[in-house]
Parts: sequence; structure tokens; C-alpha cells
Amino acid sequence: MHEAHPSIRRGLRVVAVLVAALLSLTLVSGYAGADDTQPNPGSGTAKNGKGDASWGMGPAKHVPDKQVVDGRAYLVYSANPGATILDQIKIFNYGTRPLTLQVYPTDAVQSDDGAFGLLPGGDTPADAGTWITLRDLPKNGRITVPGRVGKQPYNTKLVKFIARIPLKAAPGDHVAGIVASLKVTSRNKKGAKITLDQRVGVRAYFSLSGDLAPKVSVENLHASYDDHRDPLGRGLYTVSYTVHNTGNMRLDVAQDVNVDRCVVPLVPCPFSDLVAHPRRLRDLLPGSKVTVTQRFEDRFGLGRPRAKVTLHPSVVDTGYAKKVPAATASAGFWALPWLLVLEIVVVLLLLGFLGWRLDRRRRERARLKAEIAAAPAPRHAAVVTRSEA
Repeated sequence: MHEAHPSIRRGLRVVAVLVAALLSLTLVSGYAGADDTQPNPGSGTAKNGKGDASWGMGPAKHVPDKQVVDGRAYLVYSANPGATILDQIKIFNYGTRPLTLQVYPTDAVQSDDGAFGLLPGGDTPADAGTWITLRDLPKNGRITVPGRVGKQPYNTKLVKFIARIPLKAAPGDHVAGIVASLKVTSRNKKGAKITLDQRVGVRAYFSLSGDLAPKVSVENLHASYDDHRDPLGRGLYTVSYTVHNTGNMRLDVAQDVNVDRCVVPLVPCPFSDLVAHPRRLRDLLPGSKVTVTQRFEDRFGLGRPRAKVTLHPSVVDTGYAKKVPAATASAGFWALPWLLVLEIVVVLLLLGFLGWRLDRRRRERARLKAEIAAAPAPRHAAVVTRSEA
């Protein structure tokens, strides 16, 4: 048996090292944790640039003794279309000076990252914000809250309002807010005048009876792989999508993201799925859209994996007993570690060359053996000795 040439042995050792490294890196599953924190209520306090104004507000219909508000975090109503609701809030001034605020109702909005907000002061509401009418306020909507006196922690101003729900209002959830705004004018570093609109608000949730249809969908699903030119084929998987509340009720939405790297049926695969659970979306308003991006870093990719997103919605209103169907979407994409592919091609070419050299040497040895075996045996010459006479 002939021993392999030293160059061939070195090439085989290189290949073995590469294979061992790839397997050690790709047999680990990917997992990302979830942020399940609960959002805080919308009421609070704010201060102006000089720090001499601080105020807050909250629901105040039935206020217990020695309290300024009634303990409700939000204004929450369950009603029929056409109903009329009477309620009130209280604004309290922590400062010693009287505080003049602009008070008005408006619609709720939600940013593309899921943050709750209210329309800017210059925007006109079109939904539940139009239902609320503040009572006993001047036409300009400004009220003055007296400053605290002596050892008082605050002084207050009661604001009554009425909500008239239209008879043709759509069933489901509608969200508005009542804002107390203080605009402060100052100058920036360049001397230009700027106006800072400091706002405190109370949310108002209206849940109207009728045909309730909670529903969520996955939209604009995109998945990609970037190999970062890593010599071992590790790269970045990115899955992005939009969570769209297409129904008429507020939803909490749990999310599952899965990337299947073994997409060939009946073929053993050493790569585990990449799994993540992005943060739970809280209080997703009807019609709102939230963009979610999930990344898996330093993961091996090869072939055409498939990303799948599953949404598990639940209605915020605990009185709704029906289960909301889950929503899913999937998309295939290419994951090609080009640098690693080039390395494999080079190794294969090297192995092919070494194999060709080895095969050529073997054939050369075989040819020489055959020639030697076929050569005729040499003839022995007769030796004649001549004796001297």
C-alpha cells in the first residue's frame, strides 16, 4: 500500500479543520428574549424651562376624601352609539403662581413603534376627539388654575365635559384624550425664538356596542441575509414586518419569529431553527400599524431558508370572551455566504488537483511495473577460457 503524498495529507487536514469549525458554529440555535413591560398611564406632570410650573390632571368624578382625583388611570366608557356621557377631570397646580393652560380634546394616535400619543395641538381631530365638549370654558379654551397657598401641596380646577357619541358611530374601540397644554417661548443658542408645547393628557377610551371584529395581520414581510464577508460563513439574518390592527378593537399582540434553515424535505439537516419572541405589543389601536425588526447575528446561512411570523392577538377588553385568530405570514430568501463558498470552491479545486496528481503518480507507477514485467530476460554469454599451450 502506498502512503499519500505530504501535500495531499496537508490538504486533507485543512478540509477537516474547516468542516469541524463549521459544525461547531452552526449547531447552536438562535434565541432572542422578549420585553414584556407594561406601559404607564398617560397622566402626569410637566415643568417649564424655568422650573416654576408643574401641573397634572386626572379623572375626578367621584373623588375620595383627601385625594385630588378618583383613582381611575383613564377615562373608560362602554356605551351604545347615540349615548351621552357626563364626566369631569381635575387639573392641579403644584406651583405658587397661577397657571394658565390651554385645555382641549383630541384624537389618539400611535407611532410606527407602538408608542401611544395624542394629535399635535395644531391638528384637527376626526374621531372620538370630536365627541367631547368641555363645559364652562371660555371660547379660547384657556383656564387659569390658582397657585397653591401656604402649606397646600397643590391647588385645583375642575373641568366638566360631555361626550356625545354619534348614532352612526362605528362599533368597537375609539380612543381620544383631553390635553392641558402650556406653551413656553424661549431662544435657542443662535438667538432664534422657539416655542415649546408642554402637554399633559388623560386618555379616553370608548368601547361601542355592535358588530365587534378583532383582527390582526402580518404585512410587508421581508427577510434577508448578510454574510459580512465572514470566512466561516456567519452572518446577519434580518426579518422585518408590519403588525396591522385591521379590526375594530384594541389588541395586545404576542409575536413569534422563526427562521427555518432546513428547507429540503427528508434530508438530514444539522442547522437548528432561529427563534425569537419580540416584545409584546400593548394596546394596539384599531387601524394602527407597528413596524417590527428582528435580527439574528453571527448565524450560519446556506441555501434558501424560510422566515415565518406568527401573531397571537388578544383583546384588551377583558369582557370579550371570544378567541382572536392568530395571523401568520412566511417568505423565502437566499442565504449565501459568498466568502465561504469561494473558500469551499478553492478547497475543492485543491483536492481535485491533489487527486489528479495522486492518480497520475499511481498510473505512472503502474506503467513502469508493466514495462518491467513485459521486458525479456537477458541472455547469458558463454565464457571461453583459453589455456596456455
